[in-house]
Amino acid sequence: MEIRERRNPTTGKIDLIIVVEFPATPIEHEQMHRTLVEKLIDKGVKPEDMGEIIIERESA
Repeated sequence: MEIRERRNPTTGKIDLIIVVEFPATPIEHEQMHRTLVEKLIDKGVKPEDMGEIIIERESA
């Protein structure tokens, strides 16, 4: 899983681009969610600063 962020020039909020490889097992999928939340907390992202979350899927 790769997580990128970009500042939306229109809204000024942070958009997240999440690139995941599939197929993933249900356990791997759940772990990806946990990893995402941990990274956001570590970066100090505030809910009011969040914009869109964009998911991009790549074949494994």
